[in-house]
Amino acid sequence: MSKKRPLSQREVGTLEIREKKNKNAASEHGRHFPSPPPVPPVDSETTEITSTGHEESKEISSKKKSHSANKPVIPSSAERVLVDIKLPLKDDTLASLSKTEKQTLNTIFTGVNESRKLEDATNSPRRALQRLIYAKEFINLDTALKTVLLRLIAKSSQPLEELRQIHKLICQSGLHETSASQQKATLEMFEIFSPPRRKLLVEISQRRLGHRSLLVDTDFRNVPFVSSLDEFIKKDEISATLTHKGFLHKDLIGQVLQKIARPASIIRGTGGTSVLNTIEFALCSDAPAEMLRYWNEITSTTTIDLPSQHQLRLHEQRSLADHPSLMQAALEGLLDISFPRGTLGQDDLIMPGSHSIDVDVLAKVLCEVYGLEFRIITSTAKAIGFLKSKSTEHFRIPPIFLALASEDIEYLFLFDGYSEECAFVRAPHGSSLKQPKEQRKKPPRIVVNSNMGQDKIEDSVLCECIRFVLAPKT
Repeated sequence: MSKKRPLSQREVGTLEIREKKNKNAASEHGRHFPSPPPVPPVDSETTEITSTGHEESKEISSKKKSHSANKPVIPSSAERVLVDIKLPLKDDTLASLSKTEKQTLNTIFTGVNESRKLEDATNSPRRALQRLIYAKEFINLDTALKTVLLRLIAKSSQPLEELRQIHKLICQSGLHETSASQQKATLEMFEIFSPPRRKLLVEISQRRLGHRSLLVDTDFRNVPFVSSLDEFIKKDEISATLTHKGFLHKDLIGQVLQKIARPASIIRGTGGTSVLNTIEFALCSDAPAEMLRYWNEITSTTTIDLPSQHQLRLHEQRSLADHPSLMQAALEGLLDISFPRGTLGQDDLIMPGSHSIDVDVLAKVLCEVYGLEFRIITSTAKAIGFLKSKSTEHFRIPPIFLALASEDIEYLFLFDGYSEECAFVRAPHGSSLKQPKEQRKKPPRIVVNSNMGQDKIEDSVLCECIRFVLAPKT
């Protein structure tokens, strides 16, 4: 075993100098430094002690960590969270929206990208959204329904137009008069419709039948309008007979919405077609739930159950070949029910060799439609006297019909009432663009409400052109 050599005088001096330096440094900083590690036995000529590379890397790493802790952490774009939400919505409503939807709505609500000159809800998305959110009708909606509407606004390429239609549907329609389930069904239909059809649905929801909303109307089986419309929209398929003849469900949906939203836009036509189209107008205008029942049944079984307990059948070979309108083809079948021993068509609604309506045939047809017999009044004096005795009542069920002649051609109208020596009547006018106070011809009358197809006719003109009145026996 080798003996350790004693330290030289030079090495001893070096150690003493190091100890003295450490003591001076500790006294300057007011703290105690530990003594240096003991000097290991010297086996070689190298006596200097240094720190290892591993210790240096640990010291640098700790400095980096302490420096980074003082800096704010900036998340990536995928991890960013919207923290400044100013939407006055409840937490459960906000939670049901995605971050992108909340940010889009927040941008609209705060008007960040909007000119401050736009201060009206008709041209300002910011004001339109604020008006909607603070409306009590919107506040009272279920959270799920609010989410549906807010999501539509956030995803729309035209949020202002979307807001306009939603505000009309929620705040300016009869939606609040319906049950919660019917509100849900209406908004679900609104969600799946294209923008043009959403507009038609809004117009339907705004229509009034007297003092009640169209949305609460029921058919003769007491089925609500909204339920029937929801059933018609969600049909999986229509009758194979109709499909074979080229009818498409999506096209029929458009027809139904158009005719119920704007009954006066039905084309009147001439002759027997004019009479059938006026009956369709009467159903769309005054009994929309019943009209919708017709559409549901004719597209499912090509038959329609009537209040008279008879069944209207669609004649595939005769009716569908002659009429582009499915409902007009169906209504022609009323003639076969009214006269089971003969084979009649729409032309039989007109007297042979003339342009006069066959009132006896028409009375029987109306009896099948409304399940009541109709009284025929042909005397001018009695007809005028009867009409004047009736109070003004729009959308009465069953309606009162009257025929007015112009140039020996008779036209069928619905009677609403009498006021200031004028009679108020209604009929479809197709694509006519005449506005209130403008005049129509055949017979001469003044436009009152073009959307309803309502005109007023002076008493003197009425006395000259009236031919008969058909009034339900009640």
